[in-house]
Amino acid sequence: HYRHAFDALTSRPEVDRSRVVVFGNSLGSTTAPLLAAERAVAGVVVSGGGALTYFERLLAFDRLGFERGGTPPAEIDARLRRHAEFLQRYLH
Repeated sequence: HYRHAFDALTSRPEVDRSRVVVFGNSLGSTTAPLLAAERAVAGVVVSGGGALTYFERLLAFDRLGFERGGTPPAEIDARLRRHAEFLQRYLH
């Protein structure tokens, strides 16, 4: 998890916490700003991101996987609704 990785890195004695810059690429472009909002960082750099939130991107990836796997539309809807409920609790 990105929070644990950040905390592990910044707990090392050779790391100056005041100089850490968070970089996020692709899906990481949605998580890097979330981390920066929760932890003290010197800066944030993002690349290759989209205009969707992390929540929206996860659901979009799931939908694509179900569609490519031949899952019937009604089952896709039911699965995405359950996953959205889980994500709401997990991400907040």
